[in-house]
Amino acid sequence: MSLAITFYDPVAAKEGPVHNPALRRYSNWPGTREGNAQVFIDYLRDTPERSWLTGHVRTKAGDRHCALSHAFALAGNTGWEVMENILAGSGRIFAINDGRDPDYPQPTARLRILAALEDYKAGRTMDLIEELEAFYRTLDT
Repeated sequence: MSLAITFYDPVAAKEGPVHNPALRRYSNWPGTREGNAQVFIDYLRDTPERSWLTGHVRTKAGDRHCALSHAFALAGNTGWEVMENILAGSGRIFAINDGRDPDYPQPTARLRILAALEDYKAGRTMDLIEELEAFYRTLDT
């Protein structure tokens, strides 16, 4: 099963991937738990705290982002989709980003998301597909 979303970003639509190379910075995802998580960890570790946002996806000016919007800035829809899979869906990502997930009490959105990515990379959490498969297995019993 393939899960996909469509995210419209007027800035990206106007500039397009050819004119905005940052949107396609990563196009060859490693395809492993550790590798995909590390792409985000490396990218997000270098983002300034002031570029993070809670309670919204992105500012109108495009200068502050939630985790998913940072993922989109990194690699367009693919970045958004890979982040959603790694951190088990947008609802969970927003909860971690905004400080509503008790498993991630770090003081900033950036630090909370980095901690969640490290947990995923180390195999301490399941991705979206793994969680869905575990849920459906409970229905079969």
